[in-house]
Amino acid sequence: MKSFGKKSTLIPTILYMLIGAVLLIFPSISATVFCWGLGGVLIVYGLLHLYRFWQAKQQKLAVEGELAVCLLLCLLGLLCISAPRLVLSLLPFLLGGLLLVMGLIRIPAVWEAFSLKMPGRWLFVLKVAVPLALGIVLLINPFGLVTGLISFFGLCLMINGILELLCLWKSR
Repeated sequence: MKSFGKKSTLIPTILYMLIGAVLLIFPSISATVFCWGLGGVLIVYGLLHLYRFWQAKQQKLAVEGELAVCLLLCLLGLLCISAPRLVLSLLPFLLGGLLLVMGLIRIPAVWEAFSLKMPGRWLFVLKVAVPLALGIVLLINPFGLVTGLISFFGLCLMINGILELLCLWKSR
């Protein structure tokens, strides 16, 4: 691993820990703000598709599906803003999938740690195993309380950040 790679992973690691702390301390507010933010992003993205649709129509180009994508994104955005509880009921599945993906994309780092015979290789295994296991648990047995889930996810992000820092330290 090059030193640039180590420095560039320090900022996301600290962000994981900060976001995790906010989610852990303020789960219900974080959930609502998350839904509002997601809704806003979806609406903006939908409006960008509307703009692309309008531009293509001006140039007499065929844009199959642009208007449908625009409407779908805007409707999903409005749903996130107006009914955050509904969106939050799906959150365990979304977060479980996110943790699963986070674990899967880190498998090459474990491979590299073992191929380079780095000290503390078990930390790299934990860095993959913890998000994978937690993601599977969330997908198989989602929690009933969304605020508890958000606190749990915040704790997972904090643990993930700590493991990342330990791996950075061990790979020096």
